[in-house]
Amino acid sequence: MHVAASPFAVSSGTKVAGEFLNEPSYGGPVVNVAGSSVARDTSLHCAVLDALPVEVLVHDRTTILFANIAAQAAFGATSAEELEGLPITRVVHPDGIAAGNQRRELLFERGQCFTTIKVKLRTLRGDTFYVDGMACRITIGDDDYALILQASFGGTGLPASGGFISSASSFPEGTPLALATLESLPLPVVAHDATHIVYINEATQRAFRAESRDELVGRAMCDVLHPDGREAGMERRRLLFEKGYAFSQISAKTIACDGTTLYTIASGGAVTAEDGNRMGFCSIHSVDAEPGRPTFLR
Repeated sequence: MHVAASPFAVSSGTKVAGEFLNEPSYGGPVVNVAGSSVARDTSLHCAVLDALPVEVLVHDRTTILFANIAAQAAFGATSAEELEGLPITRVVHPDGIAAGNQRRELLFERGQCFTTIKVKLRTLRGDTFYVDGMACRITIGDDDYALILQASFGGTGLPASGGFISSASSFPEGTPLALATLESLPLPVVAHDATHIVYINEATQRAFRAESRDELVGRAMCDVLHPDGREAGMERRRLLFEKGYAFSQISAKTIACDGTTLYTIASGGAVTAEDGNRMGFCSIHSVDAEPGRPTFLR
């Protein structure tokens, strides 16, 4: 899968201020990503992954390489460094290690993906908890990684089986792991400046029924909002870019590339690069062509 270059794909090592201002939130809780590690691949990609409201974890079969802030909280870690570098078995309950080893064998050797698997895990303190998770393989050149993702958000479940994550993802050698992770997420993610879309992942392309990314990248943000919600959307962007507010589970009517009205629930925020430019983003938790029936994107 070739990932086209975009302003979102900044060079590795760029320093990111990367935080949402600690001011009262408009529409949801403020998420602070100032403490995210910038040593992991492309820093802006990592900052967006950190701010997603679902747990995201990446490992290389044996070792945890990335855990976003939601995953850190789930495992009782106070920083990424407490998890990254640990054996993956450190956070799996002993009762589930055998089944986990079998799943990893199928994932890495056969590229088999898993949806809504019940996993018994343990925090760094040893407390037991259960999650519904999903997993797929990411291949960059000759290197394989596993993407683990929380399978529910806000009480909205995923289908018990089927093609939510349908296949492993392959990328050219040299693709930053954080960018490959964004591309492999079944969760639609959009990055934008104050007025225009600058990046979408593959899940967004599918959700908005676009034949190519060119149908969305470069378009004005207001163009994908239904006329009924454009004024509210413009106000949210103003508060995001001028005040640094974050948004959680906002309902919005949007327009797909084929003209269909889509009812979405999304969260959003912004990260600020060293040059002072602020990049906004949103992650779409559910999308449907009918109101009042939110479901995760299939």
